[in-house]
Amino acid sequence: MDAHLWAREIVENRDWAVFDTETTGLNAPRPVQIALVSGAGEILQYEVVNPGKPIDPAATAVHGKTDAEVASAPDWQEGRARFLAAAEGRVLVAYSAPYDVGVLDLDKENLVIVDAMTAYTTYAAKPKDQKLIFAVEQMGLPDVVGAHDALIDSIATRDLVRAMAAKPPALGAQEYYAVQGKDGIVFQGNMGTLRVPKSVEERIFDRNQLGEKGLKRLNEGYPVRVSVDLREDLS
Repeated sequence: MDAHLWAREIVENRDWAVFDTETTGLNAPRPVQIALVSGAGEILQYEVVNPGKPIDPAATAVHGKTDAEVASAPDWQEGRARFLAAAEGRVLVAYSAPYDVGVLDLDKENLVIVDAMTAYTTYAAKPKDQKLIFAVEQMGLPDVVGAHDALIDSIATRDLVRAMAAKPPALGAQEYYAVQGKDGIVFQGNMGTLRVPKSVEERIFDRNQLGEKGLKRLNEGYPVRVSVDLREDLS
């Protein structure tokens, strides 16, 4: 996956939203708070819910929600139903999405859900399991004040995706292979498969001094090795 192009596709061409939950803990977690924010910044959902089970004290120490606070809140299944209604038709993004998918029991729902953590670690060539606050800091965004609130974390994730869409990663030139596909030329490499406009394609070929011989091999169906600078060539 090319995370920069993925983020651009999401931000520029899709109806998308970011969600997050705070939970009862790590053992069979249920939600105590749900937030959903559209890509345009509209708050679609932000509520405390009753998980129907005690909150682990260690979880309370992280997000501050207590059994007393959630006792009179709506049942979490009601909150889940409101979430599904608001999310309908949108591409959903979450940071560490598999966890939140499990919390809200979304596996069998007909939803498109993307993990922003995986996208970011690919984008920045960072180890897996980067915490959201560190990803935001590394992207030069404002610090996340009040982390472990579902709304604040959703907004931070939205800002992170928009930042990834705004500029290619500063990784320098990467090795790709130009390949003639049935719908035109694509570039295949460790960062994923790139499909670029004709003007960008010509820029890459010119910088690599491909020449007539290289173009001839490409047209004959042979892969041709090129370097692609994700920041310079795609800007």
